[in-house]
Order: sequence, then structure tokens, then C-alpha cells
Amino acid sequence: MRKILIIDDSSMQIRTLTGLMKDRYEIITAMSGFDGIEILKKDKVDLVLLDYGMPVLDGKETLRIIRDNEDTKNLPVIFLTGDNEREDIIEALKLNPQGYLLKPVKPDRLFEAIDKALLGK
Repeated sequence: MRKILIIDDSSMQIRTLTGLMKDRYEIITAMSGFDGIEILKKDKVDLVLLDYGMPVLDGKETLRIIRDNEDTKNLPVIFLTGDNEREDIIEALKLNPQGYLLKPVKPDRLFEAIDKALLGK
């Protein structure tokens, strides 16, 4: 079973996503970018769902750290965000995530983005 790390500072968002995906994937969660980076140091995952707007270490900085690490630089990352500001989207896309989904994300869009990132579909 594929393993997905959800990094989001909203426990409600984590519960919602875990509920949607737990039958298809093994789910690991982190409530901050720092916690997510620590998990990635010791646990191999297949994909990261990353909240863009988090306090202290936001999604953009978290993705930079992931991309700067030799072990995780090619790890598929999909941003989940409530931020639909054009400038922020452009900045996020410069980091080459495998996707950028607006919250609340529809289940079919989520699974489509995950399949595309993991399988190249």
C-alpha cells in the first residue's frame, strides 16, 4: 500500500483527508512543516500532501527543504491550499510541485492528482 504524508496545521483538514484516503493509502500526518520534515528523515513515503499556508514554516519553505535534501528531492508533493491569489500560485508553481489543489478539495480531483503524481496518469 502506498504511503502518503499529510502536512497541514488544521486537525479538521487532516481528519477529512485521512477519512477520504485511509482505505486506499497508508496515511501519516504532521501538524507542521517542521514535524513533516522530521518524519521524512526517518520514514519513506510515496507522496506528500502539503498545506501551502502554515505558520512559522509554510508550505513553500517546507517544499524547498524537501527539494534541497538528496533523499527527498524527487518526492512527489501536491500543495493543498485555500489561497487562490494569482501571485502565490505562481510562486508555488516555481517550486515544481506535482499539483496545486484548492481547498476544500473534491475527492475525485484529489485522487486524480494523486494518481497522476504517483503513476504518471
